[in-house]
Amino acid sequence: VAVKVLTCGGSGSTAGVIEGINWVMLNAASTEGSATANMSLGGGLNSATNNAVRMLQDSGVVTVVAAGNSNTNACNSSPAAEPRVITVGSTTINDARSGFSNHGTCLDIFAPGTDIKSAWIGDDAATKTISGTSMASPHVCGGAALLLETDADAESVTETLLSTATLDKVTDVRTGSPNKLLYVGATGPTNAPTPAPPTPAPTPCTTPSIEVEVTTDGYPAETSWKITNSCNNVIVGSGGDYTEANTIQTYSLCVPQAQYTFVISDTYGDGMCCSYGDGSYKVEYKEGIYEGTEFGSEESHTFGSCDAQPTSAPVEPTSAPVEPTSAPVEPTSAPVEPTSGPEPTTPAPTPGSTPQTSATWGIDRADQRDLPLDQEYSVSGTGAGVTAYIIDTGVQTSHNEFKTASGSRASFGINTSGDGNNNDCNGHGTHVAGTVGGKTYGIAKDVNIVAVKVLT
Repeated sequence: VAVKVLTCGGSGSTAGVIEGINWVMLNAASTEGSATANMSLGGGLNSATNNAVRMLQDSGVVTVVAAGNSNTNACNSSPAAEPRVITVGSTTINDARSGFSNHGTCLDIFAPGTDIKSAWIGDDAATKTISGTSMASPHVCGGAALLLETDADAESVTETLLSTATLDKVTDVRTGSPNKLLYVGATGPTNAPTPAPPTPAPTPCTTPSIEVEVTTDGYPAETSWKITNSCNNVIVGSGGDYTEANTIQTYSLCVPQAQYTFVISDTYGDGMCCSYGDGSYKVEYKEGIYEGTEFGSEESHTFGSCDAQPTSAPVEPTSAPVEPTSAPVEPTSAPVEPTSGPEPTTPAPTPGSTPQTSATWGIDRADQRDLPLDQEYSVSGTGAGVTAYIIDTGVQTSHNEFKTASGSRASFGINTSGDGNNNDCNGHGTHVAGTVGGKTYGIAKDVNIVAVKVLT
């Protein structure tokens, strides 16, 4: 079910987001079967947003959220800071923490999030490769759907995802972050998308964003970039280790208003054009656009101001979040992080969950403990009978990734974004839905998708 709360620009109000969350809580209570929800969105620390997602989790809907893309403490943003939900950081194909990924004690788990290929808007076969914790979170949401298919409750699903994660594989996790990487192989979750061309927005922002688009040349590994907050000398985003030539990589960084310096480098010293392909870059911040192709070894741009005044805070809801009609499920206790011990019993394989060959790197990584990748995705289960609510920019429900013999597994739920357009005109929500449950790029290939549009 698609619940639209974000608009075509990837932004929305706190009130609209909370309204979408409350609708999910009520709808899930009246819908047969188990449910999970993905929120690849975020903003400044907000108690109302945290309260709403906590209630959603406590009502029995496994709630998974993106950690954020500012390379800072996830405890400083919502809903990532809420302890009851599953907060997800991003990794690269080499098991390194993505340079943009938030980190810290509010993080619960890492999952693939750099260069993830999935469904996109436009025609029903469209795909795109983008990066962000927005792309990592739906891998975990798909994993939750696989476990929910076995009739596990929300609390045990959360505990299983964290206790069966692969340990000590992620490099540069940063202080306080758990070194846990999503694993769905013998237990349930998997499926993540791979690289293609990215456009704006990993995690939709309620604060200013920096949009970065890099088109690699014939030697993609030579290119790298970083963005530094010049006011405090903190790196807020970076990219590199590219493996695909002549492809578009896009990033969206939610950042506070400040002065930033973008630096792009080429280790060979010949820029990105034109001897070995037509590479290029483009950076957008507010009204400014900075781009280039031929720059030798390095080129930089500085924009914004340390004296900039912050914009007004996200709109607070006029009233407290709507209580669900039925009492929320009371958790028996907070999930206990086991230090060791046997892994949970693997559920019996679900008919139809045959191995997928030529799998994209994200889902491929999720079903195996160690590198190198084997280009195959094989898990027990498909998420059949489970509903995944995509609280985002909407979902293109007609996309081939969701089609069935009788129609589509994806449907529209509600639009609280205020734009009057129930379609996904941004692409972010469709990409997320494809990673949760697309038949090619998804972890749980038979899960029912509901679009909840809260962002434009």
